[in-house]
Amino acid sequence: MLKMKVGSGRKVVNSIGFVAAAACLMLMPAASGVIPGVAATTLSLGALGFSRGGFSVNHMDIAPRFAGVVMGISNTAGTLSGVIGVAVTGIILDWRGGADNISGWYSAHAVAATLLILAMIVFNLFARGERLFDVEH
Repeated sequence: MLKMKVGSGRKVVNSIGFVAAAACLMLMPAASGVIPGVAATTLSLGALGFSRGGFSVNHMDIAPRFAGVVMGISNTAGTLSGVIGVAVTGIILDWRGGADNISGWYSAHAVAATLLILAMIVFNLFARGERLFDVEH
């Protein structure tokens, strides 16, 4: 039986999810119709859901007593990036000739896929599976 440390397991799950989501993002602009487009979107979102088993539960690993606060901070960062991402996508689409130009969508999805891979690398370098923050009274 393969035994793995908690941190290593979180990194494997996160990596599989992020790489799969990035690959599916790059398939979306090439979709030849509604069904392939929905399939690529569904697979991408499914992979992102899978990745939550890596990064999302890590809050409980590193700071069980403060997991809510740590989760709140990370959710705020995620929300801000979502707001900024909409504007950046619009800028990319305008720069590449508008929403009707497929190259703009490839570029926008490439930015998102690149961010997923970079986030995976950062998580793999710095994430830990053991308690880091715990104050005993």
